[in-house]
Amino acid sequence: MITSAEIETIEYLVDQSKIVDTILAGLANDTRGRKGSPSNLRLMLIGMTLSIRHRRSCTVTDVYDLLTTEISTSEKIRLGVCDVNNNVIINLQNFYYFTKVIDARLNYGKGTTDITDVERSRRHDVVRKFCDDMMDIFDLGWASTSFAMDATGLWAWGKGKARPRKVTKSKGEEEASVEETVADSEQLLETGSGFETIDAELVPQEIRDQIDDLNANARATNSSYSPDSGWGFKTGKAGDVEIFYGDHEHTLVQVPDTDQDDDCEPRLIKRFEITPANADVVDVSLGLLDRVGRKVKWLLVDSHYHYKKRDRWLRPLTLRGIHQIHDLRKDEHGFTEQEGMRFAAGRPHCPETPDSLGTILKPAPNAPKEEFGNFFKDIERRRAHALGVNTQPDADGKARYVCPALNGSIGCPRRQGSVQAAIDLGLPLVEIADDNPNLPIPACCTQNTVQVVLDERIHKLSQRLYWGSKTWVKRFRKRTYVEGSYGNRKNQSTENLRRGIHRFSSITMQHLVMTLVNASYNLRMLRNWHERQEAKPGHVCELCANGIHPLLKPFVQPEVVLHLSADEWLALETLRSELVSA
Repeated sequence: MITSAEIETIEYLVDQSKIVDTILAGLANDTRGRKGSPSNLRLMLIGMTLSIRHRRSCTVTDVYDLLTTEISTSEKIRLGVCDVNNNVIINLQNFYYFTKVIDARLNYGKGTTDITDVERSRRHDVVRKFCDDMMDIFDLGWASTSFAMDATGLWAWGKGKARPRKVTKSKGEEEASVEETVADSEQLLETGSGFETIDAELVPQEIRDQIDDLNANARATNSSYSPDSGWGFKTGKAGDVEIFYGDHEHTLVQVPDTDQDDDCEPRLIKRFEITPANADVVDVSLGLLDRVGRKVKWLLVDSHYHYKKRDRWLRPLTLRGIHQIHDLRKDEHGFTEQEGMRFAAGRPHCPETPDSLGTILKPAPNAPKEEFGNFFKDIERRRAHALGVNTQPDADGKARYVCPALNGSIGCPRRQGSVQAAIDLGLPLVEIADDNPNLPIPACCTQNTVQVVLDERIHKLSQRLYWGSKTWVKRFRKRTYVEGSYGNRKNQSTENLRRGIHRFSSITMQHLVMTLVNASYNLRMLRNWHERQEAKPGHVCELCANGIHPLLKPFVQPEVVLHLSADEWLALETLRSELVSA
């Protein structure tokens, strides 16, 4: 039986987020048909959240059944599920009505074709507002300026009718045959972390052409049970390219800053949005960052994001004051020459840096400590040759650097006094063959500082933290917090975020369900974090300094009224009212 304390907490989420008001205001813009009762909509949202938490389902029938069978008599009467005689007074059709009217008046997906662009934008804004407002309930004064971003795939409830053909893709020097049967499969969302988003340029042209054909055919013939979704690709379990019909959830999770303890703040979802699987990631990702509502300084992303054209991704981030922390793809290692300097991982190095330090591959996450030890040693050997950063690259790639010998990390014959200083300090020495008088000495070897406008390919790899350093690795590992949010929510014992948790096909109803799923996740993460903090010796809880926070109230409590009849409950309520009046 669901306790009244938990119901009150869910009511707090629904009421404080004003999601009912936002939806009704959005519906009111359309003058057609009846408006529906706010109390019925509120009750449906409360029931949906409770059903997600206890039944791992958000179908309308499960929501209705939970409200009528799994809460106490007193709560059913208080919420308006039953009258004082314990007769059910809510109507299942009222819930169905709201799902249909929300579809009709608020859906902005590509399956809705009879609205103007202005109306589509208005509807999209309504959906973003109730999503963001619900997530903001959990923003309880956190100070972190670091966030991790990723995307995960969601199979559409009504999948595409077409079947992808068999394709053969090239994977390095190997040929991998992929039989794609996603279209008519009953496969559910897999548990585990979110998949790595794949950049279109990295997918074999044959698969990209096939997806374009599938999406074009779906648009031309409306041959889909879920017209707001799309054909896309993701990383399969074997690491290959897998075609699927559905959507992506783009998620932004707060993570601790460098100077914070790893568990100083809970790992909460701050922003999210759902797009068709064939939609580009740039606009939606920048939109999430713009709507955070507090300073974003560090953004942890996988190698898919930085690969985008500079003007579409890195430049907008830089202008927003956001510093990217990202990994490198396998084809982004090695030295690149520009203005006499040797660039590796987006950072300029001394022209005499040894060739052997050009490619340093990061070990697999489960590699032995010895491999990581050797990796860090190689990184530090190369880092010693890196030019010091005088000014960071701006939005156009313009930066100013300092020779590593002047910066005190190596000794070089071209810099007077640096060789003996390096010997005294045990620093590396640069070996220079006799200078060819016919070749100019690079400016970085003669000037105090050198200004460079980075080539776009180099600029896209640049980042404030030196790639591969222990500091970089420690920070980048926190990107797993966003991946962990996918695995956590997809777990059957938590929110069970799988195909079948609901049966809605419109993108607006998917957002509504995901809002409640993510609220349930954040609530669980917040409460678990709070319990860990309370267990620490000498901990003083700022959240509960003025009384326990509504989101943190214990759910386990005696339900005295659970066994009362409707008549007994009514008599008890009458007595309470009389005592209060007296």
